[in-house]
Amino acid sequence: MVDSGQSGRKIIAVAEDTTGLFAVRDRRHELNRKVQGKMKKVLLVPVFLLATAALAAGTPDITGQWAVHNSIAGHETDQKCTFTQADGKITGTCQSDTDEKPAEVTGTVDGNKATWKLDVDFNGTPITLNYTATLDDSGKIAGEVEVDPFGVTGDFTATPVTDAAKPAAQ
Repeated sequence: MVDSGQSGRKIIAVAEDTTGLFAVRDRRHELNRKVQGKMKKVLLVPVFLLATAALAAGTPDITGQWAVHNSIAGHETDQKCTFTQADGKITGTCQSDTDEKPAEVTGTVDGNKATWKLDVDFNGTPITLNYTATLDDSGKIAGEVEVDPFGVTGDFTATPVTDAAKPAAQ
C-alpha cells in the first residue's frame, strides 16, 4: 500500500495497461465494487421470486367439465369432456351425443401449451383425435385437432361448463 500524499487515500494497486496508461485503485474503489456485487445479488433474489410466482400463477388449470366444439373438414361435432390436471398430466373422459360410452383422455400440459388425445369410433372406423391447444386466462381453450389415421385437421374451442349448465344430479 502506498500513501498518495495530499488526498489521504491509500493506493492499493498501480498497474500499466496495454495502452501504456496507469490505472490507480484506491480502497474506496475496492469497497464500491464489493458493495455493488452484493447489491446485485440482493436485487436478483426478489426478481427471481417474482418471476417464479408469476409463472406459477400464470399456469392455467383445465380441471373440470368442458363443452368442446370441433370443426373438422366441414363436420361440426360437440363433446362433453371432464379433465383432471395434475403434475403436468391430463386425464379424463370425453363423450359426444352419438358415443355409446365415454372415451378416455390422456395428455400433458407444459406451461400454456396442452395436448391430449382420445380414441373414438366414427361411423364404424376407429380414429384418434389429437388436440393441441394454447391455454390462457380468457377461460376458454382453443387450438387444432388432427384426425388419425386420415391426417385431416380442424379447429376446436372449449368452454367451461358452468354450474347452471351442468345437469342436475339424480
